[in-house]
Amino acid sequence: MVPGCPKSSSSGQPRFVEKNGTVSCTELLGCNLSTGEGLARAREENLTRTLCPRYVKDAVEILEEVLAPVTSGQSTMR
Repeated sequence: MVPGCPKSSSSGQPRFVEKNGTVSCTELLGCNLSTGEGLARAREENLTRTLCPRYVKDAVEILEEVLAPVTSGQSTMR
C-alpha cells in the first residue's frame, strides 16, 4: 500500500466493470490475443486501435477519480 493512496489499489476496478462489463482483454475485444486465431482476428479487424483506446481512456478517467483526493491534498488516509 502506498501512503496517502486509497486503501484498495483496485478500487477503480468495479467502476471499469460497471462501464465496460469486464476487465478481461479477451472479453473486451471478443477474441483471445494469446492464440494465433485471436491475434489474426484482432489484426484483421484492427481491434487494438479501435477498441483499446476507449478502454484506456476509461481506465485513466477512473484512476484520476480514485486518486483525486490524494493529488488534491485532501486524502482521508491517516
